[in-house]
Amino acid sequence: MSIYYFDNAATTRAYDEVITAVSDFEKDIYANPSSLHAFGGEAYKAVDYAASNILEVLNLKGKYNVVFTCGATESANLAIKGTANKFNDIKKIHVITSVFEHPCVSESVKYLNRCGAETDFVGVDKYGMINLNELLSKIKPNTKLVSFIWVNNETGALQQAQKITEAVKNINKNIIVHIDATQGFGKIQADLSGADMITVSAHKFHGPKGVGALIMKNSVTLQPVLSGGGQQKGLRSGTVNAPSIYGMGKACEILLGDFPYNKLREKQEYLYEKITAAFGDDVINTRIFEADYAPHIISLSFEGLKSEVLLHMLEQDNIYVSSGSACSSHAKHSSVLNQTGLSKAKVDGALRISISEFTSNNDIDFLVSHLESAVKRLREIGL
Repeated sequence: MSIYYFDNAATTRAYDEVITAVSDFEKDIYANPSSLHAFGGEAYKAVDYAASNILEVLNLKGKYNVVFTCGATESANLAIKGTANKFNDIKKIHVITSVFEHPCVSESVKYLNRCGAETDFVGVDKYGMINLNELLSKIKPNTKLVSFIWVNNETGALQQAQKITEAVKNINKNIIVHIDATQGFGKIQADLSGADMITVSAHKFHGPKGVGALIMKNSVTLQPVLSGGGQQKGLRSGTVNAPSIYGMGKACEILLGDFPYNKLREKQEYLYEKITAAFGDDVINTRIFEADYAPHIISLSFEGLKSEVLLHMLEQDNIYVSSGSACSSHAKHSSVLNQTGLSKAKVDGALRISISEFTSNNDIDFLVSHLESAVKRLREIGL
């Protein structure tokens, strides 16, 4: 049977070219990139290739470098904890983030708080947009780091990243700004040049799983989180995962040749129209015609129904959606959606549908038709 995959915010299918590139690299260029011999040098060229392509996607060549990690979670931990730990007394620093963050950021900030740092979590409006005035009002003389998500992983809310960054820097240019760009990279083209650090993960844009990057201004210093052999200028010890990094670079090369934003936006609007026609627009949380959202996510809620039940009913027809973030799928309900003012009943009945360039209009038609049947059946039996 065909698979109807609508969980691309959790992970994407790797490009065929990426799969081939990683496989061939594992077979043919298997040397350790840190080795001093020529074969190791060949492996290291893959690291430079990937770093160059990542920076080119963001148009950040020249003033930034790339530290490769195992994914966005490690990158965010390195950015946040690495910034805090470089100060002599963590109890004297202040860190700001939002209530709308991925757990890799929010839990890292909470960790700093347990270590004695002062922390603030800024609110969002009904669309999930960060309250900039509140954020700026929280800045203090000892504020060292502001970290915020560019595209929310549950609703697709798209922050005005450069506006936020410039506003923070206008108050204190020495504050380090970290942007979690995991959901936005490879889908949105925007100026992020004001940020000091940017987090990305390959499997969100058709690259391999298990590899990510922290993009840093050359002037930024960090205290390493991992101790070891001092690879990557001492910032991330451990043997560099050259095959996967090469695959990440190949995915970026494909993006540079055919950036998918317009195709994704057209499919998102088609999905929006189909859902509205079937259920009305009251079920939609991602109001793409009212505020700024990424082009690949739509959150919707069926009040009175349990999202997990709907999810598993769709699964019977090989339709795969999410009830929220895959990274927090074991939580009882979404703390992110709570922050937008949704009722508990709507939060409990929330589904996240996320598309990719592989999604067809026929796939969307199939999804909406079966979703309509599933909702009708559940309402009839009172579940």
